[in-house]
Amino acid sequence: MEVRIGERNLPLKVRPAFGFWARLKGWMFATPPGEEEGLLLSPCRRIHTWGMRFSIDAVYLDRSGRVLAVEDNLPPGRVGGTYEGCSQVLELKAGSARACGIVAGDTLTFSGVTCRGYQNPP
Repeated sequence: MEVRIGERNLPLKVRPAFGFWARLKGWMFATPPGEEEGLLLSPCRRIHTWGMRFSIDAVYLDRSGRVLAVEDNLPPGRVGGTYEGCSQVLELKAGSARACGIVAGDTLTFSGVTCRGYQNPP
């Protein structure tokens, strides 16, 4: 999937994690993601970094793709925050959210997504 903020394409290729097992596994026991890799967990209200050997950025989104919060550099062995209205989380390599200019209030759209938890904004 490709990601946009408004009309601006972000240099990210995102892999969907829409099933229970895909969301549970996430990046656990994996090698660190590349500079342009991401994982979209949906539905998802909260994340953890147990079983991971690297830090990540967590971008918390509502159903329409609006960014509720960004947790930069979440280290291994931690639990992410809880954010009202969160229904999906985009996980990125640590530093990628800032490098892409993703901030709370942005609306992200993902091309080629079909999932009951995600809806592109109107």
